[in-house]
Amino acid sequence: MALADGPAGSSEEGGATASNSPNGVVEGWGVQVVDRRDGDAALVENRTNWHVNAPLLYDYFIDVTLEWSALSVAWLADVDGQLPRFAFGTHSNETHDEVVICQLEAELDESLYIDDVAQVAAGNWKRWRCDVGETIGFGLVEDEIPPLRTIARLWHPTEVNRIAPCLHRPQLLATKTANGAVLLFDYERERDHNSREADPDARLTPPDAGDIDGFALSWSSLRRHCLVSGGNDGRCCLWDVTIASQAGLLHNFIAHDGALCDAAFSRHEIDLLATVGDDRALHLWDLRAPLGGQQRRSSLSAAAEGEVLTVDWSHHCQYSLASSGKDRQVRVWDTRSLREPCKSLPGHTGDCVVVRWAPPNEGQSPNVLASCATNEMIIWDLSAQEAKQAEELSTGVMTEELSKGRILGEEDARESIAPELLFQHRGHFGGIADFSYNLVDRNLLCSADNQGHLQIWSPQCSFDLVGSEDAAEGEQELEGNAGDSAERAPSPSQKKPRLA
Repeated sequence: MALADGPAGSSEEGGATASNSPNGVVEGWGVQVVDRRDGDAALVENRTNWHVNAPLLYDYFIDVTLEWSALSVAWLADVDGQLPRFAFGTHSNETHDEVVICQLEAELDESLYIDDVAQVAAGNWKRWRCDVGETIGFGLVEDEIPPLRTIARLWHPTEVNRIAPCLHRPQLLATKTANGAVLLFDYERERDHNSREADPDARLTPPDAGDIDGFALSWSSLRRHCLVSGGNDGRCCLWDVTIASQAGLLHNFIAHDGALCDAAFSRHEIDLLATVGDDRALHLWDLRAPLGGQQRRSSLSAAAEGEVLTVDWSHHCQYSLASSGKDRQVRVWDTRSLREPCKSLPGHTGDCVVVRWAPPNEGQSPNVLASCATNEMIIWDLSAQEAKQAEELSTGVMTEELSKGRILGEEDARESIAPELLFQHRGHFGGIADFSYNLVDRNLLCSADNQGHLQIWSPQCSFDLVGSEDAAEGEQELEGNAGDSAERAPSPSQKKPRLA
């Protein structure tokens, strides 16, 4: 149920009337976000309720309607003195495929932090004119300057399946093409703006691979210039990008029976790699041997049914990683005991395509991760279940789910709330293809869907804060298991969001 009936001046057909301000900003929460003529009453109600309630749930929110949908989006590594930048890659009709780098230039509107719930819910939606697309949102100061500025546009030979910004060299981007090649772009290099041909700085193609589609692409945070890629033929390739062409191929092997869907380097062990694929398997690889000599350290079935689509390592604990896929459950694993997951998180109603751990940040629990599926994105806090169980055991009151050891299934995923579910983002109305955590600004995320919408958002800043003592204890416990790591990417500085 909506918290408010809508702003004054709402109309039966458009949801709200918008007023033009002198600086060209259009105000009104309902402007072109709810169309009551689309015939689906439930969809209209869901959209209306979300747009009314959103200002109560987020510090700020931006939605960009792109000309073409994006399959991948990622925040770039931080540069001192620079505002946050992100990149996204389009999926068009093969004539407008490109990588776009944008900078977030916005100022938080602190006047919105008021106690009048109805006033917050009814107002504050605005529209800006940005060169990447029509933009609406709230939580930002009204200004003639749009909140997004395009830094560079790079033509791409195919749709952009995946973007991976280099952690050690922020201007370097790796992209995965639909024909299997990996392209490297220095987006700060001068290019011919009149040319519509792709102009990468390097092209990485495994020998005798053919035109194989794929999505797996990730940088190592511990070894500079080391990149992993994978495709639908199950092949896994590790590259040293400082060496041109195939001479930089460090490893080249078949990792899965079927498509290799995702790969991720450990953030604590320099030679440990995790891969997942269509064969429902999660493999851990020891990469210390030279080309062709990699060894599979561990292997397990990581899904009850369907492909495993995504995997990611914890930033805090060297033994923790998460996976998910078409069985719609996020599973958290402890590599010291892979017989069964230490956590199974139901709640998604569609294929879970991306799972990512929240980066380390001041005041944030080290047990937070996020995942996305059909039109929803969920942020999880893994410590919530233990806290609930401890409270129930101490009081002697036990819920039916806990007493029976009941695991929520697909049918009641929507109706039942898992204790670990911390926040649910429902701003998208199409399938979410990708999302990314900003490495510096806590709870600053961007996400993209298959309907051509790109969103930048930050949940209410206090929703996942932990006390300083709890945070210190959690990090101390995790660090006790982490051991010493080799060369690491520079640790993000702990500073307030650069929007404030």
